[in-house]
Amino acid sequence: MNELLRKELPWALILTLLCLSLYLPCLGNRDLWGSVEPQYAEVARETLVDGHWMIPHYNGTLYTFKPPFYPWLIALTSIPVGDVTEFTARLPSALSALGMILLVYFLGKELLGQRAGLLAALILISSPQFYKSACMVRIDMPLAFLATASMTALYLGLARPSTAYYLLGWFLATLASMLKGPLVPLVMATVVLIYLCSKRDFRLLISRWTALGALISVATFSAWLLPVYFGDGRNYINEMYILLSAYTTHEYHTESIYFYLPELLGIGPWVLLIPVAIFMFFRDRVEGLRLPCVWFLVMLFVFSMIATKHSRYLLPLYPAAALLAAFPLDRYVSKSAPSWPGLKAFPLLLFAVIVGVEIALLSSGCLPFPVVSLAAGVVCLLLAIFFAQRAGQFHLVFWAVLLVMVAFGVGRNQFLLPGENEKRSEKALCQDIINHIEPGAEWGVYDNLRAAYIFYTRTYPRSLVNEKSLAEFFSSDKKVYCLISEEKLKKLELPVTEAARLKGTDKHNTVFMLISNR
Repeated sequence: MNELLRKELPWALILTLLCLSLYLPCLGNRDLWGSVEPQYAEVARETLVDGHWMIPHYNGTLYTFKPPFYPWLIALTSIPVGDVTEFTARLPSALSALGMILLVYFLGKELLGQRAGLLAALILISSPQFYKSACMVRIDMPLAFLATASMTALYLGLARPSTAYYLLGWFLATLASMLKGPLVPLVMATVVLIYLCSKRDFRLLISRWTALGALISVATFSAWLLPVYFGDGRNYINEMYILLSAYTTHEYHTESIYFYLPELLGIGPWVLLIPVAIFMFFRDRVEGLRLPCVWFLVMLFVFSMIATKHSRYLLPLYPAAALLAAFPLDRYVSKSAPSWPGLKAFPLLLFAVIVGVEIALLSSGCLPFPVVSLAAGVVCLLLAIFFAQRAGQFHLVFWAVLLVMVAFGVGRNQFLLPGENEKRSEKALCQDIINHIEPGAEWGVYDNLRAAYIFYTRTYPRSLVNEKSLAEFFSSDKKVYCLISEEKLKKLELPVTEAARLKGTDKHNTVFMLISNR
């Protein structure tokens, strides 16, 4: 055991330090954007500050759109500072990404050898969609981590065999369902079933450990649901059940069956190695490729059959993709000639960093003379790769591609995205609202109550969906306020008092009016 720790700890520490250096600087370098990031952060804030741990709340009312586990994670990471911030809201995603990378390393070592495990971890670190998701307030990264942890535990439970690992896999799958519902755990169960069928090993399916695993899942759910049910949370459970039924019968973000094929480019150029690995599995019957091959193909097929699609929904299959890509890459790197001296290798690695930065600048529209600049960088890099390839420096070719991806990720997420904060953040507008209304005064938003208005004002504004609700709100005996766009205010016939003229985000270029009933 001590010998194992001595051998594995340095690599685990290196991967950990690499991940933290890439992800931590991105967590607090911009405000919460869009509708989803501030919404999850606000649910977590009300969990932490208002004490709604068992039944999540949003804007002072029940929150039934998602199970409570993700707000719990954000609230727990926010306890040391006493409130939810941009950094603490994104921290669960970054820690989940770190956990996935370490799991992929250990699983890759178990299946394909240590070098393949390291290559798989580095592939995952450098994947653009993975990097992006690690620095966002989204459920998808923690969900992918729990799916990966569950699959790893189930595999170890089957391979050792070990009852403890197997039951741990059931428990982790249950936690995944408490993040976003039962879909991903059901897909994972399908992966395990097809994996066992491919091995013609059906003993586990009828063993008592499967029944015990199901019992653990029921007990885990009951530990949360029973206190909620008997603690006046019946309405919450009923509303959540109704919403879950609606999600199963309605389609959101509908796309074609082929939507995910180009979205696999979120893995980066490593995606080109995946068909090679699948071909090698079917041709050579490499046993270590069986699990990642089944994992990747089953998840890709099931997700493609579901009409509701989004690029980040593919994150649970990224570990399998990294393991598949690592296998042919491992064989390629193993044939490398003795390394060039540092000065000779330096131009290749320098051109790789330059091209990565250029791609990041191009994606943000900041690259001067984009065609000429990028073409010059790519030509220099390809020439350097050509000479390295001829000299058998295959490991240098890998490092060059890796540096391109890392330079792109760092340039985009750590330096360029914060520059868009002023255009996309609604924090300044929220501060203006607070400055213009009396402390404790009621206020509302006409037609479009955005999550950022709740999170950044630390208040519970009223959602005023039409002119009738606005009239009822303004009939109050107290002085109340309403935020409304200048365009929509011109269409109203209500007698109002203009309190302030406020500027929205540069992205939407909207001018708002803060109006009052007196």
